Amino acid sequence: AYSLLGLGEIDLADGELDEARRKLREAQGIWESIRYRSGLTEVAVSLGRLAFTEGDRAQALREFREARGLSREMAKPGTELVATAYVRLLAPDDDPEAAARLADLDPVSEHHRRTEGWFVLHRATRDPAALDRALACVEQASASLPPAWRAGYRLEVPLHREILRAAGRLE
Repeated sequence: AYSLLGLGEIDLADGELDEARRKLREAQGIWESIRYRSGLTEVAVSLGRLAFTEGDRAQALREFREARGLSREMAKPGTELVATAYVRLLAPDDDPEAAARLADLDPVSEHHRRTEGWFVLHRATRDPAALDRALACVEQASASLPPAWRAGYRLEVPLHREILRAAGRLE
């Protein structure tokens, strides 16, 4: 199921939305059949991204709320951070207490989740501090690479390009 999730994410990034949906739903079905709630949190985020990409804001909001609730129950701070940021983007007044938890979730979240979560929050609020945090995540990740690889790494990762562009560091 994790392979299907990963392949679905690749299809989503490539704009192959029908194929992404098929793979994500298949992963979801497997995890539902074995009651694997951790996998269900991950696929809910991916299905939320898919719905958001398609412009179905209502479905995206349902998926992100599901992911937020499950990840909170399961103590998956990175997934909760990303799901909460998307909920904030789609429904700014949804849950002020959840939004207030974002800073607490940051230090215990996976790097890629922090990067995405802060950038989504910046998109939701236009808060420059959220963009600064997303940019710091990009810089932190690239700092561990050999200097010759850093520029390519920043430009090859679509999310990193978006962050750099928003920060005025990329044309």
